[in-house]
Amino acid sequence: MANQGFENEKLIAEALNKKLYSQINPNLQTMIKSMFGYRSLFTHIKCVQSKPLFKPDIEITYKGMTKYVSVKMGHANMVHGEDIKTFILFLRSIGVSKETQKTILLFHYGDGTMDGSGKKRLNQADTFQWLRTRIKEANDELNNNYEIIEKVMNRVMYQGIDPLAHAVDYIYFGTPEYGVTVSKKQITTYVKRKSWNYFDFLHIGPIFLKPHARYSKKHIVDEKRHNTVHCYWPNLSEDLDRISRRYTF
Repeated sequence: MANQGFENEKLIAEALNKKLYSQINPNLQTMIKSMFGYRSLFTHIKCVQSKPLFKPDIEITYKGMTKYVSVKMGHANMVHGEDIKTFILFLRSIGVSKETQKTILLFHYGDGTMDGSGKKRLNQADTFQWLRTRIKEANDELNNNYEIIEKVMNRVMYQGIDPLAHAVDYIYFGTPEYGVTVSKKQITTYVKRKSWNYFDFLHIGPIFLKPHARYSKKHIVDEKRHNTVHCYWPNLSEDLDRISRRYTF
């Protein structure tokens, strides 16, 4: 999917770059209109792919303004990945309690330790059953404080780990021919107006947490994957479509 995603970004950039508004297809016209407002008949669009590892995938410049866009497609719902240790340090910096930090680490490794040094690693279902009470308490803390949700969303959806990098302005889910464009403001409004207390699984707002590779009941073959936390948004495509239709700015 990663290679398909990169190729899709390339196709979108090629479909937009050096084109007039009148020269792009109706779907991309809708994208440009939602980002920049009224069209300019004689202004060319500039679109390039962003540097790897940054949150934006493409950069669109039109009428003297640049918008930074994260592109998703297909069944993609993973929005962020980083070392669990740096993620925990980030959560600590925004005021998440030590107990919840411990719960996230215990869930991540599933081996009874907070550093992955245990010999026996449980699978996801067994880990959840073991930590059910702790996860409920962690979810209560993480989802009853909108400031925590907002700061986590900013890190995993828009800014990433580099505070000096360009942040995402829009999420585009689709291909050059069909897709939906949703702004950070629309997503923020949606998240603020919704209660996130009803999920049992470990989550922060719409963002769920899971290890990239717990290696339950098997030998660890890649320490980096073992130590990487994945942040994902279940049903991302459907939710973005709902947001695009309900919250228009």
